[in-house]
Amino acid sequence: MKPAQPLFACFAVLLCLPAFAQLRTIPADAYRADMIVGADRQVKLDDTVYRLAVSAQIYSTHNMLVQPQALVGAKYPVRLQFDDSQQVRRVWLLTQTEADAPNQPKLKSSASFWRFF
Repeated sequence: MKPAQPLFACFAVLLCLPAFAQLRTIPADAYRADMIVGADRQVKLDDTVYRLAVSAQIYSTHNMLVQPQALVGAKYPVRLQFDDSQQVRRVWLLTQTEADAPNQPKLKSSASFWRFF
């Protein structure tokens, strides 16, 4: 075995490590909805309008952070979480495979959050 072959093999393995770090996990309690980003940090989830939290994080299908301004106007399948004040805190844009996955908790309408007696 030539001395350069083990070094090359180690280098090839190190190049593959970032690909394994790209795997993402979406929390099981994240709701599934279709999102349209509007102006002024507002998002329409299914048929209800919510506000993005000041510290909101939106992850692309490649698990990179995306600015809300880059998504204005288009419709995206997403999984999301809310903060304590019912503002959208974390959003994951879904690939088609992730969007078609069964048993995802659906977002309820805002009527379930606000009940007037």
